[in-house]
Amino acid sequence: RGNKTSDQTMVAWALLAFITSVLALQHESARFIGLANEAESDQSSCSPYRPLCEVSGSCPHVQVPSNLNDLVNAKFTVYTDNPMVLERFGSLKVLKNKHLRIRTNYKCLRHPECSFFTHSLFVMNQLKLAKRMGLIGNKKPFVYMPEKSGNFDCYESAKELNSKPDFWEKWFEPVSPGVHWRDLDDADVWEFSQETILSSFFDFRMIHAFPYGGKNDKGTKSWISANRFEAWKVMQDFNIKPKAHLRNEAGRIWQKLVSNSSSVLGIFAPKTKKVPGEKIKSEDYQNVAKSFLSENPNGTLLLATDSNENELLHSFEEKLNGKLVMYPSARFSLEHSVQRMDKDAKSKNALMNALILSKVSVLAKSWSEIGEFAVYFRNDRKTQFEVNTVIDFSIKPTMAVYAIALEKRWDHVYSQLKQLGLHKKAEIRRASSPSDIRYHMVHPNCNLNVYEISCTLSHHHIYSRFLEQTQDDYALIFEDDFELEPQYKGVNIAKLIDDLITIKKTQKAKWDIVNLGRCYDCCESSYGQKEIFRIPKDKVDLPAMKNYFVTKTSANDSESVSLVTSKSASCAHAYLVNRKGAKALLDLSMPILDISDDVLVQSGEKKMAHYVSITPRIFRQRRKHLGSVLNPGDTNDVECNPYKGACDWARV
Repeated sequence: RGNKTSDQTMVAWALLAFITSVLALQHESARFIGLANEAESDQSSCSPYRPLCEVSGSCPHVQVPSNLNDLVNAKFTVYTDNPMVLERFGSLKVLKNKHLRIRTNYKCLRHPECSFFTHSLFVMNQLKLAKRMGLIGNKKPFVYMPEKSGNFDCYESAKELNSKPDFWEKWFEPVSPGVHWRDLDDADVWEFSQETILSSFFDFRMIHAFPYGGKNDKGTKSWISANRFEAWKVMQDFNIKPKAHLRNEAGRIWQKLVSNSSSVLGIFAPKTKKVPGEKIKSEDYQNVAKSFLSENPNGTLLLATDSNENELLHSFEEKLNGKLVMYPSARFSLEHSVQRMDKDAKSKNALMNALILSKVSVLAKSWSEIGEFAVYFRNDRKTQFEVNTVIDFSIKPTMAVYAIALEKRWDHVYSQLKQLGLHKKAEIRRASSPSDIRYHMVHPNCNLNVYEISCTLSHHHIYSRFLEQTQDDYALIFEDDFELEPQYKGVNIAKLIDDLITIKKTQKAKWDIVNLGRCYDCCESSYGQKEIFRIPKDKVDLPAMKNYFVTKTSANDSESVSLVTSKSASCAHAYLVNRKGAKALLDLSMPILDISDDVLVQSGEKKMAHYVSITPRIFRQRRKHLGSVLNPGDTNDVECNPYKGACDWARV
């Protein structure tokens, strides 16, 4: 009876497997028919080209699950005449003896968002996926893109199709020199399925030119850097670069545009916004341009755009006339725009924009495929100009938060961080003690006591950790006695700090270090204090507070928050730094000669960083309740020095 039951079970499982396989084949057949119809749609005027492997069945196609975490060792489906699920080594035997034929995705042929470089990304991501899975053998891959799309008109006759270049051949070098699709038939090739081509395009492990909206598309500096590195590797491994005659033409245009200028700021201002909600104002581009010209008086501005918005062009011509050149050299207008170009002209315009922008000294851009390929192409150019700086308006800056604390003050620090909404991302670091000091750390001329040396050492460790162990753009640093000024109660401090970063990013004001809690400063214009930026009232409105910028008597002082430069902004209990500022502080704090407060001031005095303060200050020291380890008898904590004659040395 047991054997009979077992036999019945086996029959049932076999029947279920048969039904499942039939349904799967029916599903695949329906999908093939859908793909065939989609392929034929809008291609009726084209000479017949080689069908997809999954439509013809005459060559294998590979279906890779889109939710895999381990692509290298994954099981995937290889479809030939019948579906076969093969493990990695079985697949290698089937596929490594054939050429990977790289296609575009058919959904992209008519989609308005599929631009010139979208097809390039399809190529790069298929190459990356195939290499990562170990599917490229001695028979090298090649690209086949004869289809009609928004960037290419197909050929109507078979003679033209076989004698003239397809989309890829027209603009790019072969990914495998010596391998041509005309010499190969379907028996020699395999393809990724259309579903795999599309899902791999959006997969977070593949190359993205900008965030596509997935939860892993962080849009941060480290995220885009990782994507650029992956793009660079694929382009180097597979010879992905524009045709030589196009690169040479871009070089000639470059020389004509910039007239051998040694410093060129390239600005790419696309009309189309790739990321929903993204808005880059013309004044943001102008601020970058003005900052560049202030540092490079003989520099040139190169504006490349597909926009016909007169506001953008006129604002540049009006305010930066004489320093501005454009590509294309003809000014865009409502009558003359990229949208009215034929497909070849649009494609060439996109490619030339990227090639020319790849040669600039500094590139300012928002999220766009053209701007990103300008960064990719920088490894290919053979001119004396290099992109050594890329200003990404769309990058989301990241900020680390550190608090230096004695163990007995951790509860106070945590409560303050929680009040600011920073407790989840903050890292509370143990304050250094005299036992941590080593002889080589201290400068021979240092006159500090061991507690002061320990304080500076604590800050030095934070700078080192920030610079060497993170890729964050900014660091917010606290000491363990900080607390919010009462007048800022109800203000969104995290948002205010974001505004300070935006001010820096859009170059409305230069800063590398912002003291958020200065003390004993010389706060008069007669002592050299200067306002460099006033934060608008709609950002933060503090009618009850006193703003010590320029003069103490201005009627507007009580209604504004400002960034100021001054000569003696002391106290290091709360400050914001970027990486340049942190590097200056790192260098100034080792070997230890001065207390951390003075190190901040010296960074500005020695012009190693732009050191500014915010006024009214945001944070004070809670000395009356917590006391002071460094100055036990001093419980005063004021923003501006109240003592008569104390700032006479700073008088201008």
